[in-house]
Amino acid sequence: MGILAHWLYPGPFDYSADEKKRATRILISDAVGIPVFTGVYYCLHAALKRVPAPAAAVSLGQNAGAGYAAAGVLCLVLYQHCLVVLMPLKRDEMMWKVQGYLGRWVFLTRQVLTLQAIHSVVSVFQPEVANTMCTLVAGFGVFVTVQYFTLVHWDPDFLASVRLFKTFGVPLREQMAWQHLPAGILGLADVLCIKPREAVLAALPNTSTTASVVLVYVLLYLTLIHVNFSWTTEFPYGILRPFGSFRSNPKAWLNFAGVQTLILGSFTAAVVLLAKYAPALTL
Repeated sequence: MGILAHWLYPGPFDYSADEKKRATRILISDAVGIPVFTGVYYCLHAALKRVPAPAAAVSLGQNAGAGYAAAGVLCLVLYQHCLVVLMPLKRDEMMWKVQGYLGRWVFLTRQVLTLQAIHSVVSVFQPEVANTMCTLVAGFGVFVTVQYFTLVHWDPDFLASVRLFKTFGVPLREQMAWQHLPAGILGLADVLCIKPREAVLAALPNTSTTASVVLVYVLLYLTLIHVNFSWTTEFPYGILRPFGSFRSNPKAWLNFAGVQTLILGSFTAAVVLLAKYAPALTL
């Protein structure tokens, strides 16, 4: 029973009264945020879909079992991120402050995990929508996986949280590694193995539209974390601390926005190229 704690259900923890109040607010924000991001998913689809719409596959076809399995894994990861990971602790000052208003929606990981879980379910019930979205969602997933393991997994502020959680028996680093891996792996599998390739190519969004969506998403996310910074004086990632606010260091933030847009756009473009030229695989 104990081996499942912190993986399939939250382990027992003695939260303070303030921490319990914060946890309740975060759970409420999750209950509101997931439907909101369902709307975001369909807004992204509306921006990306081709007019007139191409003929779409009506199902996942021979790879339906793999599609159902991917949906199960991605929904499990989102469940873990919402309900299994330990809630913010006052002793973990940075995480306590940064989640004070927007909860875990301030993290790009939460946003992408939610979009991927929604996408995996939409793939089963509305494949014509998912065919349009799969390359963008896969690009976002690869971005989250690569950025986490290059920028966060070894970050001193994150490792300080890891050490604190370890004193309570919580394997935070292992949890985060697991929750960031499926995003990229299953994102690629969705395009290369699960979706019918002819349907993906027929629904492939226009390149300039995809680039515009990536740019707007990056700018909106950076705006969100700056609004949150104005409320909390903290950014969600330690690597952003040296930048300070946009007002105090606009050049650094503009460079950062440009680099992140280029990286995210490059990952998405790479997924599109794989969809066009990589051999189709059957699971």
